[in-house]
Amino acid sequence: MTLRAMGPFNGTLPVPTGMIQGFMRDPWKMPYLRYAQLIPAPEIVFNYWRLDPDEAARMVDLNANAWAYGDYRPTGKGFQIRVEMLDDRTQRWDFPYTLDTNTQRVWERGAGFDPKFLFDRVRAVQAHLHRAMRVVAALQAAPWGGYNSATPQQLLGLDDPVYFDDSSGTELTPSGNPNPNFQIIKKTLNAVKRRITLQTNGAVTGEELVWVLPPEDAQIVAQSGEIVNAVKQSQFARDYVVNPNIEDWGLPDRYAGWKIVVEDTAKVLVNAQDNGTIANVTQPNQRDFIMPAGTSYFVSRPGGLDGNYGFQNFSTVQCYHFNGEARIEAFSEPKHDLIEGHVVMEDKVIPPLTISGFQLTGYLES
Repeated sequence: MTLRAMGPFNGTLPVPTGMIQGFMRDPWKMPYLRYAQLIPAPEIVFNYWRLDPDEAARMVDLNANAWAYGDYRPTGKGFQIRVEMLDDRTQRWDFPYTLDTNTQRVWERGAGFDPKFLFDRVRAVQAHLHRAMRVVAALQAAPWGGYNSATPQQLLGLDDPVYFDDSSGTELTPSGNPNPNFQIIKKTLNAVKRRITLQTNGAVTGEELVWVLPPEDAQIVAQSGEIVNAVKQSQFARDYVVNPNIEDWGLPDRYAGWKIVVEDTAKVLVNAQDNGTIANVTQPNQRDFIMPAGTSYFVSRPGGLDGNYGFQNFSTVQCYHFNGEARIEAFSEPKHDLIEGHVVMEDKVIPPLTISGFQLTGYLES
């Protein structure tokens, strides 16, 4: 039996059984909620101050602040704090649907199921997918400068390229010589952490750092000798094999002081077909993950998912939302026996602090 469109102008659909088969990811379990921060904005227009990142750690001359006994106190007339006021505004997104009230009545009476709930759920999933894609797009378009984007070779100052898929957990080669590929992943992660720590004057600590990578890269990294050896020999090996990352992609939840998040949100890029043909999973131009392979991101998210407006914030990816994180609205049209529903988001995703993050490229050979 071919798929039938459930909505207005298609007749009243028959009553379903007590089971509905479909694949809808819980929108509140999407990966972006583990590395981006949601901040309530007071209005559709919001602003924030960006301070000179060097000033708080500026100490050029230890004697510049000396106050000799019997001498005048330093005046500080030359001390200034440079700031930049940035403003932005939220964008409004609407995911609508129209439902026949007759279908709703028949389903509620015959099966005890409200089809409006199904429409709300599907549209809510699409709305969160839309936001997740905008989060990834914000990371891709962020102004990663020369200090915030590099390959492992550049980070480690090596003459030859090194790759995570070649990284080994064995310190010596079979001949007894030092293994040049020993713990390349850990060395790279430590180099990224060192750079972020220096850039943020030590304000961002290891507990707040997240490594976000796409599924294809996660699988390759998980198969490296370094990760396999780390999971196998760790005293926490049992905890490794029962965490979600291991279950899905073979990676530990944390490694080298970094929390690991695999951005495995999926997207479909083709419109619904009249003959019921679904998107081809073997064709990336039809169905794929929202984060492309080959580039991963290191971000900071102190304070967890929910941030506060108007407070000091070091989060690399911030989503300012107005009128709630998302809301569902419905309108009745008795004249036409129709129900019009909407899932609405008013938000803006921005990466205001790229110095608290890092973009890594060129880390895979395969």
